[in-house]
Amino acid sequence: MSFVDELVQQGIVSDTKLPLIIKAANEKYEGDIDRALVDAGISEKTILDARSKSFGIPSKKVDPKSVSFDVLKYIPEDSARHYRFVPLAINDGVLEVGIVDPENIQATDALRFITAKMNVPFQYYLITQTDFMLVLNNYKGLSGEVDQAMSELDSEIANAAEDSV
Repeated sequence: MSFVDELVQQGIVSDTKLPLIIKAANEKYEGDIDRALVDAGISEKTILDARSKSFGIPSKKVDPKSVSFDVLKYIPEDSARHYRFVPLAINDGVLEVGIVDPENIQATDALRFITAKMNVPFQYYLITQTDFMLVLNNYKGLSGEVDQAMSELDSEIANAAEDSV
């Protein structure tokens, strides 16, 4: 059963409203059914729960503040942005990854490649688009931390050079 069929079966979307939502997704949102569903008044949580049931993948509510810089280092920001998945945590040696689109085979392949290089197993969790964007914003803090470290290193090098003169 497809995800949209699941929405109809659960009574989230009526048979008559579904074609209008699909049309809006294609015309306004470049095929992004989630945005069209939210625009039609369906909550992200409801969509997430239906998608979780449809794909048999557990969902997770994410507190972006709980995603540490150490965890973000497992997946490069460019990959996270492009494939729409983000690292959430490390639990018992397993990288927990939040994904937005479980049907994106390229994302699955990319994640397998990334985690195989690090020899770290992973577990998928479906997350909302909003949670994805909030975790993605955490990378900005990571680049700020790197910039600060580089600035401190430059200062130390300059001080060391002055001391040796």
